[in-house]
Amino acid sequence: MPLIDIVRRTFDQFLNVAGGRSAIVGPYPDRDHPTLVVDHVSPDVRRIWITTRFEAGGKYCCACDACRYSKLYRAEWPKLRKLLARERIEPEGTIRFFIRNVFEDGSRFACEPGDPKSEYYRQPAAVYWHLTEEGLIYHDENFDKSGVALEIREYEPADWEAVRRVHDLARVVELEEGGVDPRAFLSMAETAERDEFFRSQSLAAVVEGCVVGFVSWNGTYVTWLYVHPEQQGRGIGHQLLEVALERIGPHAWTNLIAANEPALRLYQRVGMEVVWIRPGDCEGYPCDSMRVALPTARMHDPNARRRK
Repeated sequence: MPLIDIVRRTFDQFLNVAGGRSAIVGPYPDRDHPTLVVDHVSPDVRRIWITTRFEAGGKYCCACDACRYSKLYRAEWPKLRKLLARERIEPEGTIRFFIRNVFEDGSRFACEPGDPKSEYYRQPAAVYWHLTEEGLIYHDENFDKSGVALEIREYEPADWEAVRRVHDLARVVELEEGGVDPRAFLSMAETAERDEFFRSQSLAAVVEGCVVGFVSWNGTYVTWLYVHPEQQGRGIGHQLLEVALERIGPHAWTNLIAANEPALRLYQRVGMEVVWIRPGDCEGYPCDSMRVALPTARMHDPNARRRK
């Protein structure tokens, strides 16, 4: 059985959960508890990445959900270690949890009237926390979302099959996010030559020996950027893009599907701005196109054209 499945099973036993949902009632029987998923585990089981999802229509105590995590405070950790030991897993040193709280529109927090955290927790799409055996839990904007031992390295020809699989899975999500007809999908094998992959410089993102994402650029134009759907939301795309921009320089730019808001937010986080949005098509299906560029880029001028 894969390590992550063993840890998921042990963690469910530890927290007394069923189907990913807490069975702990705590002092507030009228409150809901978020669903919980163990996303990733380091090989030494000293770092565990968790997503808790606050669903639309749910009524929760607060985003750190102290009742939900009460079993993770200091007195309970020996029990977790005993459960892991039954599986012949004995982590050395402190275990650290990286917790990502994801809020769906319509989730509510049952704080006292006027309590500022009621509104604070509803503002971001996600809030990140660290939790350790020392009993520390704290918000961290620089939270390590990427998973274990993320390596960003030069693309190698041997990566082709893995990169192709990442693209073909992520492209489906991209079209869906952009509201484009799914019939616009073409595999990377069909489009790599036309869309400059083999003429681009590329970097691969690798987790535990597996390629989980890649970025490519030709000159100043970002030609490809994809992350495996199961690895999205962990900052991998952001890290790939930041390293690529260090190579490309101040004139970086690209084109996006205009309605793909997650992609737009990613590029905005590294400083790119929307230059224009224009009607277009995606493999013959209607699709508005958007150009984004760094403010210092030549292509930040709406009238600028790409040099051949």
